[in-house]
Parts: sequence; structure tokens; C-alpha cells
Amino acid sequence: MQEKYIKINNLQVSEKLSNFVNDELLKNTNVSSENFWSGLEKTLDELAPKNKELIKFREDLQKKIDDWHIKNKGKEFNLDEYKKFLLEIGYLKNEGPNFKIETENVDEEIASIAGPQLVVPIMNARYALNAANARWMSLYDSLYGTDVIEQSEDSVSERYDPLRGEMVIKYGRDFLDKYFPLAGLSWNKITSFAVKYGKLKVLKGADIFDLEDENKFVGQQAQLEQYSHFQEFCYLSMDIIICRVQIY
Repeated sequence: MQEKYIKINNLQVSEKLSNFVNDELLKNTNVSSENFWSGLEKTLDELAPKNKELIKFREDLQKKIDDWHIKNKGKEFNLDEYKKFLLEIGYLKNEGPNFKIETENVDEEIASIAGPQLVVPIMNARYALNAANARWMSLYDSLYGTDVIEQSEDSVSERYDPLRGEMVIKYGRDFLDKYFPLAGLSWNKITSFAVKYGKLKVLKGADIFDLEDENKFVGQQAQLEQYSHFQEFCYLSMDIIICRVQIY
């Protein structure tokens, strides 16, 4: 079925896109449909010529590179000469002096909330699960799925590697000892934990211990007011990094 377009100001817009923007995207916002489309038109008018210039520059670069390879076909490849050629045509640039960039009005999700991303094949269920867990920053799952701990043949397969799991737990608890130390106890020796009156309480048997810096505990998943086995999640803050720690 042929796509239907409608005229909005000087733009030709897909009717499906128009309906989505007007009926869903702008819903419950303070942006009117008129302001959105006029703003988009202004942006396109400003950036379209620049985009055409960049595309032309890219095409010219590609032609020069193609011509170089055709001209040098069959010759022994010289990396230094090739780099010199790429610098001459502007594909590569000489490294400049050190510099700093200041930014303003950056969303918290980018500026101060750590959110690691993993790109994985969706066909591998464990990899996909690790990617989701990494976005929520599960310390154990993130460690298991990366090369922070040396990988074995089993650790890169779809099978769970119990030995790697033990290494992950040890590494994770050593990490907690280093960055979120307990007052008078190692994370390697805890037996249970709870959240009481908004504070993390860690137990070894009947003995109760606190974080050395209680400000590093920033929250938890579920309402934990009773002492718990290792099935819940606590959230610890290291500067701007939030680690989700599964204790089991």
C-alpha cells in the first residue's frame, strides 16, 4: 500500500508520522503541534544544506580512496605511505593539543547516572539477559559477562560455568570491601542483611554491622524491614556510579 503524505507548512509528512506526533508523542506535553512542526521545519531548513555538504565531502573522500586502491592494486602495501595519503586528503587529522569541553543542560541519565550498554546477539539468551542486567547494573551479572575476569571456554558458551560463578562472587565481594567497606566485617563473611529505618544492616550470625560510610547506601528493591536471606537487592553509590549488588 502506497504511503500517504500530507502537507504541513512547507513539509511533506507521512500521515502515519503526523498522527503519531500529534496524537501520541505530544500528548501530555506543553508542546503544541504547530510549534513542533514549525520547529522541525526550521531545523531542516538550517541543517539540510550542511548535510548535503557533508555527504558531498564524504563521497569525494571515498572516490579518492577508491582511486588510490585501484592505482596501487597488486603493489606491496605500505602502511606509512597510506597514512600519509589519508592525511593529505583530509581523511585523517593530526592530533592537536589537549583540550577540555564544558557542557550545560545535560540530562541526568547522561551526565551523572551510569548506564553501561552491551550490544549482544538476541539469539543468545544468556547474552541478552546479561545486557539487560548490565543496564540495571547488577554487579555479579556484569562481571560474569565481561572479560574483567579471565574467560574460559564454558564462560563464553550458553552454559553456566559454576567455577566462573565462584570467581565472580569472590571478585564482587572483594570489590565491595574496597569501595563499600563494612565497619568491622568483610563482605566475604556476611550471612544476611536487611534495611532498618532506611539504613543497610549486614549480619554475620547474630552480630550486626553497618557500612563505614552510611551515605553510600542509596536505596533498595522491595520493602526490607526484616532481616533477610540473600535474595534481595541493595543499591550502593560510589561517586556517580550506582551498583546494583545481588547478595546470594
